[in-house]
Amino acid sequence: MEKKKSLTEQEINTFLDNYFAKLESDIMAVVNTQIKAETKLFTADAVMLVFPDEIDNASRIEKGTGPVKLEDGRLAVGDFTMPDGTKFTTDAKGIVIKVTHPTPDEIAAKIRADMAAFKKEIRALVVRKPFKESDCK
Repeated sequence: MEKKKSLTEQEINTFLDNYFAKLESDIMAVVNTQIKAETKLFTADAVMLVFPDEIDNASRIEKGTGPVKLEDGRLAVGDFTMPDGTKFTTDAKGIVIKVTHPTPDEIAAKIRADMAAFKKEIRALVVRKPFKESDCK
């Protein structure tokens, strides 16, 4: 007669943790080969561009990024400017061949200009329609 070994609670938990960690790893390996993630970003003139998954904002665009596509799937070819001031050029294959990121001084100047425009809009709203307590209800 064969004697069966009893597992402790810790051994069972360790076994299950290892099993599910391997299962998760196997599933993610399949998913990563089957699904190509993309990131969609607007340019400063509201053109939707589709970037590879490693690009999550304009500051990550660098020479060699691509292929960059338009929303309809065509390759994005030419010069583009992003809202943060990043400028880049793509070749006929949609690959970034030149990129210029804004300097800290340029970013600060843009923030100051945006804040001034925002203050001007707020002042215009306040002048046009005085605040009333009933507006909050």
